[in-house]
Amino acid sequence: IPYAEPPLNQLRFAVPRPVLPWKGILNAKLEPPICPQMLPYKNSPPIGEEDCLYLNVYTPKVERNDTNYIPVMIFFHGGSFSFGSGTLLKPHALLEADIVLVTVNYRLGALGFLSTGDEASPGNYGLKDQNLSIQWVKRHIHHFGGNPSKITIFGQSVGGASTHYHMLSSLSKDLINGVICQSGLGNAKWMFDTRDKGKYLSKNLGKLLNCSTDYSHVMVECLRQVSSGDILLTQSKLSKPNITKSLPIFKPVIEPDVRGAFLTQHPLDIIRSGNFAKVPFMAGITANDGCICTVDHCKDSTAITEFNYNFDEIISNEIGIDHRMDKNYTAQEIKRFYFKNQLITCDDKGRENISNMYTDALFLAPTNEVLELYLKYNHTSLYNYDFEYKSTLLTSTSAVIGDAVHDYGVCHSDDMNYFSCDPNSLKHYSPKDRAVVERMVNMWTNFAIYGNPTPLDGEWKTVKTKDLEYYAIKGPQGGKMSKRLHGNRADFWRHLQV
Repeated sequence: IPYAEPPLNQLRFAVPRPVLPWKGILNAKLEPPICPQMLPYKNSPPIGEEDCLYLNVYTPKVERNDTNYIPVMIFFHGGSFSFGSGTLLKPHALLEADIVLVTVNYRLGALGFLSTGDEASPGNYGLKDQNLSIQWVKRHIHHFGGNPSKITIFGQSVGGASTHYHMLSSLSKDLINGVICQSGLGNAKWMFDTRDKGKYLSKNLGKLLNCSTDYSHVMVECLRQVSSGDILLTQSKLSKPNITKSLPIFKPVIEPDVRGAFLTQHPLDIIRSGNFAKVPFMAGITANDGCICTVDHCKDSTAITEFNYNFDEIISNEIGIDHRMDKNYTAQEIKRFYFKNQLITCDDKGRENISNMYTDALFLAPTNEVLELYLKYNHTSLYNYDFEYKSTLLTSTSAVIGDAVHDYGVCHSDDMNYFSCDPNSLKHYSPKDRAVVERMVNMWTNFAIYGNPTPLDGEWKTVKTKDLEYYAIKGPQGGKMSKRLHGNRADFWRHLQV
């Protein structure tokens, strides 16, 4: 179902406009077009169409006169803010529970996040698309049996960071009733750019596409004339050498305070101001989220040689060491802690160390930082988890992105196998895997229905202290409460202050 006018011509690099009503009956049975993108690990050509602002509604209720409305879950997909679509989430498992599910396409790459740092193109269009989709749900979901006063948003990776931004944005915070962030939070340095950084990136894109960059209005007007395919091919040239492909190039920015702005302050400053949605909040990571970077740095002997040789520079770029810090000192501290100042290798132990470093820097530390701040500002319904179940049958993300030989543990996105499955794919799941699907769906939908994910057996307690109590999701047998996830590693980042 379209929720916005197609973002073409003057609506490219602009706030999305609500869709105009159509006449007659709309056939909404076909999969919508995906937004323009290039798949990162396949050297794919540009695919997708700019007329892509559609959402999908899945509901178990079709009785028009039934006013017994049920909770709604809106999913925002991951994909480095540069690829992916709403249809990636297969709805069948989640609809075993009594919820309405909505999945959303939003603009990606430069088309979704080009920012000149001023009114010409403030940026964050992908997030503004998402915001408009939430407004659409609020207004229309009762027609599909959904309760507009019971909307939980959830997402994985940059989709998780997106859901977090809606909790912090004045445009979205009053529209939502629950937030789940899976392996991605808005305060992580790799999830957003400063205004200056966004501006610098946009100018570089303009230069490469032969647009004059002296005046941002002129540059943006010029970029509106360029085909989406050329923009995609050119934006891929802006990635830095030796930096992992899994991290976004164009991403959310802290905008100038102009009309329709989505995010005008640093995420942590918004939390400190107390001006965020005080709704039940669940966040967590997978045991080895950092594998997505490890695979790139271990893909061949050249990659790991470069990693050793340019460690300070690569790490500063990837984890966003603050420009006010002594980058080399910080990078060396990291090297000492994880690699004991030895040569970094890609044997089993080496890969584990690299993966731990990225898991902690990109996922664990930002999660802990947010939970600690929320605690401080008296946010009560906080749930924390670590997903630790490794299937023996299902394909891990590490294989998808380039290494099907080695075991990287429970990789980034591996948790999505247990939400996104249809009857056909479920045939290939072991009985254990299927039991985990049932358990995950039960906890996530419990959260949407009751504001509390507590599983059928056992108890998932809220975060109460600085030990950041968490639920370890172990597998079909269930999980258990624990505290101080990766304690010493977490403490290292707490004191490092990057």
